[in-house]
Amino acid sequence: MEPVERTQMPLFPLDLVLVPGLVLPLHIFEMRYRALLRDALAANPMQPEFGIIAVDPFRENGVWPGIHRVGTSVRITEVEGLPDGTSNITVVGQRRFEILSVDDNQPYLVAEIRWLDEDAESAASTQSTRELARRAAGLFRDYRLLITDVDENADALADADDDPQLLSYILVAAPMLPTRVRQQLLECESAQRRLAAVCEILAREVTIMRAFPSLPWSSDVTFASDN
Repeated sequence: MEPVERTQMPLFPLDLVLVPGLVLPLHIFEMRYRALLRDALAANPMQPEFGIIAVDPFRENGVWPGIHRVGTSVRITEVEGLPDGTSNITVVGQRRFEILSVDDNQPYLVAEIRWLDEDAESAASTQSTRELARRAAGLFRDYRLLITDVDENADALADADDDPQLLSYILVAAPMLPTRVRQQLLECESAQRRLAAVCEILAREVTIMRAFPSLPWSSDVTFASDN
């Protein structure tokens, strides 16, 4: 058995779920996160990074109250320092991680984490995963057309089965999903499981929207998670 790769990761809790590949602008104004940004830039000027973890105010147990256990590391790609000491930055989601423990002895949380990497090449070569990718892309097109009458994602989804892993993350970020469902999808152990869950969610929503066009997105949408 290969040893689990562990490392230290500064944490930035946010009220959102970030997925690998997603670009996110942030305004850094709190003193603790100014310190996090400064330390991340000093630790690795070429590829500064930290971890984004979704908050959960009702979470009392686990590795740390108030946050989920699985998040996404981000690479800082742009930094604009402002005269008042705050900063505007742009980050890009990189790799999923699981928190093993949390240290709160610094101005910001620092976690010991293990990486939750997936094999993108293997996912792309598996026929069942590629078929799920095509089905998920088709269901998302139906969903988009029911909402806007314009298929804005036609080009992005044209070769959906070429990179099922990337598609699985795009479809976590794209639909109007509750945060808790996005988090469940982020925690799926593979692109295949994530795509199957997305298909389940989108199929249900498309059916409901066609039957009851005036209804808003279902707030109680769920799926059978891995746990």
